Amino acid sequence: MRTEKEIRDLKAKLNKLSGYIVDVGKFDPTALKDLIFINDLSDAFSWVLEEILDKHFSTAGFIDLDGLERIAQGIEKRTGIPFASYKI
Repeated sequence: MRTEKEIRDLKAKLNKLSGYIVDVGKFDPTALKDLIFINDLSDAFSWVLEEILDKHFSTAGFIDLDGLERIAQGIEKRTGIPFASYKI
């Protein structure tokens, strides 16, 4: 498992990179996918570091568990394959 310092250092580096790309690079549209990923990753680090509460992290502003469960229910209804039986 990574140390808290390693997580904080990586989060800070990602935040600096994304800020630079947006602010100085005048938001290069080719970087959009990567910026979204960096933002999501930074949010996940914030949750791990307990900077975001569980109840907030599972909302639409972050990972939207309710929305993902609705998508899974739709797939289950469409395919007949129960989510509960899915193994990874």
